[in-house]
Parts: sequence; structure tokens; C-alpha cells
Amino acid sequence: MRNNSLRYTTPRPVHLTAPAAATRHTGLRRLVREYRARCQLLAIAQQALDSTSAQHLIGASLSGDTAFLTFDDANWLTRARYAQAQILSRLNAERPSTPVHRVRFLVRARPVASAGQQTSPRTVSRMTPGIGRVIRDASRGIQDPDLQQALFRLASRAHQ
Repeated sequence: MRNNSLRYTTPRPVHLTAPAAATRHTGLRRLVREYRARCQLLAIAQQALDSTSAQHLIGASLSGDTAFLTFDDANWLTRARYAQAQILSRLNAERPSTPVHRVRFLVRARPVASAGQQTSPRTVSRMTPGIGRVIRDASRGIQDPDLQQALFRLASRAHQ
């Protein structure tokens, strides 16, 4: 009788230097090359900025003769715009084989930490007494008793 259950095996390691792997894993090689180029570009751009602005530079890429620098906050992006000339000269000095003529600035939020990683504490805004009065007054006109009670509870949390 033949066993039709699936057989699980451990994957064999990929050797990127083997001749057969060179033809099968060219996409992987390209991705590794692009990743290293972006890391190098990011490091060069961070060196061109002051230390506090460099901490907010979270990504860098190159498309043609344009470098794209991504910051986590618009305030730091604005500050980095003033250093655009230094960034351009530093990029062209460190990477003469790929000249950069323009720098474009982008803003993106930092990636959210996954479970188990520490994140910065969020600031919780407190509800003012004025907002509590507005919610309480609005809840009086609500016909649904459950919603009305929920709004009353919310209004009672206003800090006196």
C-alpha cells in the first residue's frame, strides 16, 4: 500500500556562487544588489546631514539622475531641503559612476514595530470640560437610549 501523505523535507541552502544557482537566482541577486545600493545611498545621505536630521532619514533610492530621500516627518524634511546642495555634492563625490543632478524629498511614517518590539509611547490628549459639555448637550437630543448613555459616559470623563 502506498503512503499518500505529504513528505516534508528541510530546504537545501542556496549557494549564490554555484553556476547553476547563478541562472536560477538572478532575481535574488538583483534584489540583493539593489538593497546594498540603497543602504549605501542612505548612509551617504545621512553623512551629509546633521546628526538629528539624519536620524529622521528613513529611506533613499535612486532613479536615473534623481535621488529620492524619505523622511519620517515633514519638519525634518524641510530642514534637509536647506542641505540639498551638500547632499548632492556628497552623493556625487562618493558615487562618481552614477551622477545625481536632483534630490526629491518624500515623507512617510516610520514602519510600525511588530509585536514584542518597543515603540515610543503615544501621547493621550485629555478631554477638556468644554468638550464634555458639548457631548453632554448633543447626547440630550439623541433618541437611541444606548447611544445616549454611551455619550453621557464619554462626557463624564472630561477633566474638570
